[in-house]
Amino acid sequence: MDDSLRSSNLKDYLINNWKSNLSILILLGGLVAGVYLVGHQQIFRPKASSDIQQAFSVTDSDGNPAPFENGAFKTKSTSVKLRINDINSLTQP
Repeated sequence: MDDSLRSSNLKDYLINNWKSNLSILILLGGLVAGVYLVGHQQIFRPKASSDIQQAFSVTDSDGNPAPFENGAFKTKSTSVKLRINDINSLTQP
């Protein structure tokens, strides 16, 4: 078979079946990305401080401090004031 005829048939095939060829390329790209991501383990470490009680002070509408219980400030007031006491404790692990 002539080389020009062979390249013409290939070109016609690629043009006529562009949707399926694009789908195959996307699937192959996803497969390569999946293999890469599975092979590289990511370790997530928290950067923010868990000691929020020292960083903030919360007061209700009367100026009474809200107690800190079970990892949260507790108050029945709908109007609260938030004050940042120590900005550095928010950014230190």
